[in-house]
Amino acid sequence: MNTPPVPQNEAARLRALRSYNILDTFREEEYEKLTDLASRICGTPISLVTLIDENRQWIKAKTGLEIEETPRSESICQYTISYPDLFEVNDASKDDRFAKLPGVSGDEHIRYYAGYPLIDREGFALGALCVLDRKPGNLTSEQKESLKLLAEMVVSLIVERRKNMERNYFEQLFELSKDLICILQPNGYYRKVNPAFTKLLGWSEVELMTRPGLEFLHPDDLEAAKKNLKNIRSGKDKVNFTRRFRTQTGAYRLIQWAAESDPDTGDIFAIGRDITDERIREELLEQSQKKLSAFFEHSQGLMCTHDLRGKIISVNYAGANLLGYTVAEMSRMNLGDLLPEDHRPMFDAYLKEIRDKGMAAGQMTTTHRNGSKRIWMFSNVLETGQNEEPYVIGNAIDITERYLLEKDLATTKEMLEQTNKVARVGAWVAEMAKDKLLWTDMTRELHGVPPGFEPDLQAAIGFFKKGEHQNKVIRAVNRAIRTGRSFDLEVIITTWQGEERWVRTQGHADFENGVCKRLYGAFHDINDRKKAMLDVFNSRKLLQEVLQSASEVSIIATDKSGTITLFNRGAERLLGYTADEMIGCTLPDVIHDREEMQNRARELSEESGEEISEMRAFIYKTEKEGSEQREWIYVKKDGSRCIV
Repeated sequence: MNTPPVPQNEAARLRALRSYNILDTFREEEYEKLTDLASRICGTPISLVTLIDENRQWIKAKTGLEIEETPRSESICQYTISYPDLFEVNDASKDDRFAKLPGVSGDEHIRYYAGYPLIDREGFALGALCVLDRKPGNLTSEQKESLKLLAEMVVSLIVERRKNMERNYFEQLFELSKDLICILQPNGYYRKVNPAFTKLLGWSEVELMTRPGLEFLHPDDLEAAKKNLKNIRSGKDKVNFTRRFRTQTGAYRLIQWAAESDPDTGDIFAIGRDITDERIREELLEQSQKKLSAFFEHSQGLMCTHDLRGKIISVNYAGANLLGYTVAEMSRMNLGDLLPEDHRPMFDAYLKEIRDKGMAAGQMTTTHRNGSKRIWMFSNVLETGQNEEPYVIGNAIDITERYLLEKDLATTKEMLEQTNKVARVGAWVAEMAKDKLLWTDMTRELHGVPPGFEPDLQAAIGFFKKGEHQNKVIRAVNRAIRTGRSFDLEVIITTWQGEERWVRTQGHADFENGVCKRLYGAFHDINDRKKAMLDVFNSRKLLQEVLQSASEVSIIATDKSGTITLFNRGAERLLGYTADEMIGCTLPDVIHDREEMQNRARELSEESGEEISEMRAFIYKTEKEGSEQREWIYVKKDGSRCIV
């Protein structure tokens, strides 16, 4: 198997080929005429202009053959580009390199081939001009010389084509450029100006071409401009300068020029860029930097710059003083040196965040020179210096006192919430303008609603038991909104689950300019207390009814400590005391025979082996057959005794 030769400069050859932008272009008559002429001169039916890239043989012009391209591996021209002169094959069918090619063994029946490489001025073979025949043959010396001349003409066309393209590109750049492009004659008049002159300065091309170029400059710039022109004409390669150019309106634009002269004609070629706005921005930036510097130096917080390793570049006086250092001392430190030891991992995370995101904000803790801790709120951004070196601008304010206060407040708030939870007290706030009601967690718990539940005022009122209780709340709320009068009610609510619960609801109103802006208040869980009070009330009511109906029966009631709480009329008749005398007294000390009770307690203790109090002695003494009998021994007011 024959391996086709590859030019030693293949990579550079391919770059050169592509630089001509000729591959896959439209057919052009000039090339077609040359292939036709080659066929006529060489007496062959086929002639081609081929260009060889890394994979194919593309045909730019052709005579006698209707193909667009072939694989490079199936072409004879791939050999031609490896030789500096004519490459000729008398009978391809007898040449092992080409006998099996489709063009030779197939329908085209190619036998003869002669081709010259298309070598440009840099020595790169772009392709070939070749002639082909379907029978073996050869060329005369004149035909070979003519084919070589035609190949050189093809190369000239290719080169000229690129020049024309470049010329078109430059003309488009000349026309479309926003920069000022001009040619100035030795006499000081413009030879050519691009449309940017008119767009930027307002002068027409005729006005510019018929007046000396220096006439358009600011009077104060004339002498310097003349020196610039002299330097340009003296043969210096290029001269850069900035001058003010007058517009048609009388204003001036600052133009930065780069110019050089043509030694043959004396013409000056110049390109000008409008830097008016840029200069204004620079001046504003300079002013801003001065203000920033003043702000930096006089800020009462901590301002600094540091690199991406934390090395401090600069720091303001106030910031250094707040940390107990001088500016010079801190300029030799790393920001990490100011952090407590256990905060170093967070510092590494901070540096990563500022590198990745370009900014970082949050809270940090530093150590003062005296060992105390300072807490800062910071907001830092990543910037780029004049040498493209990244650095961080840091701005922080000392929030140590506020932090400690907020911490105390948070602790107090937590304690208050826990206290309210224990006391089962909730709070509420109603914003009238927003028709929004805020409940604390305990208020939600009292209503039995899910966490996060937020009703409006109307829905909240709907939780109160319909009828008397709900009406009472509605009247109180409307009165508070209208007059600012506070309310304190004990009412029943119906929870989310349908259970009734007693609550104490309090409300107060905030007024601004005579208008109620919000209502706020508290909910107290009084369900157990209220039910107990109602039970006591009902019991007392029932007891009173019993007492009224049992006036012949002696009834004495005490609390757990033995203090008399009830002494009815029957007891008054039996013992001779009045109710006013007895209520509030201790039962044993007043009407019991203490000596007798002590004796009985002692006897019971000896019998049972356990200590029996005198208060219980009379009960144990009379227990019989599993039933309990109580025997009370009383001392009447007149000193006599009675057993009940």
